[in-house]
Amino acid sequence: MSLSVNSPAIPADPTRKIHDPVPRVAVLLATYNGINYINSQVESLLRQVSCDVNVWVSDDQSTDGTWEWLCERCSVEPRVLLLPRIGRFGNAARNFYRLLREVDFSAYHYVALSDQDDIWFTEKLALSIQQLREHKAAAVSSNVIALWPTGRKKLIQKAQQQRRLDFLFESAGPGCTYVITAECVASFGRFLTNNRDEVEAIQFHDWMLYAWARSHGFVWHIERRPTMLYRQHDKNEYGANSGWNALGRRIAQVRSGWYRDEILKISRLIRQGSSFTAECAATIRLVEEHTIMSRAMLATKVYELRRKVNDRAWLVLACLLGGI
Repeated sequence: MSLSVNSPAIPADPTRKIHDPVPRVAVLLATYNGINYINSQVESLLRQVSCDVNVWVSDDQSTDGTWEWLCERCSVEPRVLLLPRIGRFGNAARNFYRLLREVDFSAYHYVALSDQDDIWFTEKLALSIQQLREHKAAAVSSNVIALWPTGRKKLIQKAQQQRRLDFLFESAGPGCTYVITAECVASFGRFLTNNRDEVEAIQFHDWMLYAWARSHGFVWHIERRPTMLYRQHDKNEYGANSGWNALGRRIAQVRSGWYRDEILKISRLIRQGSSFTAECAATIRLVEEHTIMSRAMLATKVYELRRKVNDRAWLVLACLLGGI
C-alpha cells in the first residue's frame, strides 16, 4: 500500500459533516514502557478532526521514561489527563479495565480505546462517529494497516460479515480501533465494577467488551476502511497475529486449554445478557462437555462462530484435536 505514515487513509468528505454540537471524545490510553512510540501516538490523538478530544492516560509503572514524558506533556497540554499511578497491573487489559472504571464519561459523547504505539489517521474518530450514526450502532471497530520498522505495510482485515455467535469465540478486532457511545461504556463500567475480579481474569479486554456488548443487544459495526497504522515491533503485547510466530502462539494457546478457558470465563460473565440466546447457551454447553461428540457437533457450527474463513478452518482443527 502507498500510504505514508503521516497521511490519513480516509480523505475528507465535505458532504458528511459531524453535526453540532462538536462531539466530545474521551480517548483511553494505557501505557507501559512505550517511550519510543508514545510521542507520535499522542500527537496523532490530539490531531483528530471534527471532534474535541481528551486523552485519559493510565501508566502501568513504566521504567523507561514514559511516565516522566507523560507528566511533562500533561503540564503543557490540558487535553492530556494523567491518572495517578496505583501499582502494577501486569497487562494491558487490567490497565484498560482501570480506565473504564475510573474515568467519568458524563461529559462525553463517545469513548475510544488507544494503545501507546500506533498512529491514528486524522479522521479516525470522525469516520467512526459517522459510522456509529449511520448504522445506529453503539460501538464501531475497523480494519487496520500493520506497519513494521522496515516500512512494510499490510492491510489487516477484520471486517468480515459478523456472525450470530462470533462474540463467544473472538473479538471485533484490535481494541485500539474501538469507538463506543458513552452510554454503552457507562453501562459496561457498572458491569465491570460489579464483577471486577472475574472480568480482570479475562486476558483480552477487547474480546470481553465485544462479547458483553453483543450479548446485551448493542449494535456493533465493523468498518472496512482502515483507520490507523498498527505498529509492529518486538515489544507488542499482542500484534497483527500473522506469520509463523503468531501461528506458533495460537497452537500453544489451544494445546494448553487457554482458548477454551477464555471462552468459558467470558460466557459465564455474559449469560445474563438480554441477547444471550438459547443458541448461545447450547453452543457453550458443547464447549463445557468437552467430549468427542460435543467437539464434533461444535465443528459443524463454525460458520456462525468465526467471521474469517481461515479462522473457521482453524477452529474445526482445534475441535477435532481436542483443543476446544
